[in-house]
Amino acid sequence: MALRGGVYTFDRASCLYDQDPRATATDKEHRTPEPPHRLLSARLTIMSDLFDTHTIITQTACNKYAEEVVGGTVHALDWQGYYSYTVESGDGRTIVQFRSDQSPLDEVIVKLARRIHPELVPVMECLGFLGESTVSVWKMDKIPGVGFLEMIHDDDIKTKLLTTVVDMAK
Repeated sequence: MALRGGVYTFDRASCLYDQDPRATATDKEHRTPEPPHRLLSARLTIMSDLFDTHTIITQTACNKYAEEVVGGTVHALDWQGYYSYTVESGDGRTIVQFRSDQSPLDEVIVKLARRIHPELVPVMECLGFLGESTVSVWKMDKIPGVGFLEMIHDDDIKTKLLTTVVDMAK
């Protein structure tokens, strides 16, 4: 765990002080205010550095593009990746993700994973790049279930991860 820009960072993800049970009162007193794009939810939120590392794009531009893709409204997910920004369509059926070139997806691997585990890997399509940036845009079906990041604080996480890996390897 490291302190970076007023946010604790763990394994490529960060948590707001106020919602991190490991933060001390001193930590909370000395934090710096977060920019608005980081305050996505009152719930525990994983931060995205996408807008810090790709300053030519904005959350508003991403939202507008995603609305065109899904043909309706979108909202940011409570959990964000470190190198991405992800929104969900208003009807809850489609995800649009904006990914930094620092954490690209490989279409060949995505398609192979989908073929092997169709119930665990959504149908995904790369839509190209957002404007003149190196940020790729992905459209995918939303699949049911609990997201991995929502399980981080589960006391039995190691057992569940091991079971998942073993089951997927079969």
